[in-house]
Amino acid sequence: MQDWISDTLGIHSAVQAKILITILFVLVLFLMRRLVLKAALHRVSDPKIQYNWRKGTAYIIYFIGLVIIAPIWLSELHSMGTFLGLLTAGLAIALKDPLSNFFAWIFILIKKPFEVGDRIQIGSNKGDLINIGFLQFELIEIGNWVDADQSTGRIIHIPNGLVFTQPVFNFNQAMKHIWHEIPILITFESNWELAKKILKEIADKHVSKFVDQVKEQLNKVDQKYTVVYQNVEPAVFIKRDPSGIMLTIRYLCHPRTRRGTEQLIIEDLLKSFAEHPDISLAYPTTRFYTS
Repeated sequence: MQDWISDTLGIHSAVQAKILITILFVLVLFLMRRLVLKAALHRVSDPKIQYNWRKGTAYIIYFIGLVIIAPIWLSELHSMGTFLGLLTAGLAIALKDPLSNFFAWIFILIKKPFEVGDRIQIGSNKGDLINIGFLQFELIEIGNWVDADQSTGRIIHIPNGLVFTQPVFNFNQAMKHIWHEIPILITFESNWELAKKILKEIADKHVSKFVDQVKEQLNKVDQKYTVVYQNVEPAVFIKRDPSGIMLTIRYLCHPRTRRGTEQLIIEDLLKSFAEHPDISLAYPTTRFYTS
């Protein structure tokens, strides 16, 4: 009986010592990370760089902690091998979704379907990516009840595992601009040739400054993706509509400036059309004829 008590006390002492050593290592690693971040971010003002430093150092500290602390407990785990085997099998079933989310996190880090700062859509959720965690990533929501991809102010928490089952739309991965179109309907009696010319001039005024940037981006994109654009200049297309002549301005813009650019174009369009009485905006109407 005395020997059993002595062995039990010895085991308890060993476990307590390992717990104290583990806590000590955790505190040391935590302080090291704080010191590294303080030194690295002292002169960095870019939020994205700060975020990458915080996330990167956290992952490194987690890895170092695992390498240092795991051997301390290996002897304890070895004696419980059978139990841990059964426990692991049970956890694999119970924690199917968290495990899927964790491996999806590894996939996101390696494959990089999106990065912090990207505007993405996954399923029906759209937003600007603000964080990528072990189990989920967060978006600041855009759209929904707000028009033109403006922010709603809500944060969406999305499980990482959805990247395996849902299509992911990245607004600015291939290049930092997307195509946008503004339809303008004028009456059949309007001078459509003059209207088309005015629209092209307005589009060139607000968009042409981005064309060189887009061409440069396409040269870089060609090294990774097969993106073929014969013309990136703004254009105006024309077609017949039941209520008039439809003129559509098509141009490239940054996803976050889509609404602002459209507003500038519409304002100039209204001012220009007001100066030309032979151009009238059209809308669906019903005509009644009396004999």
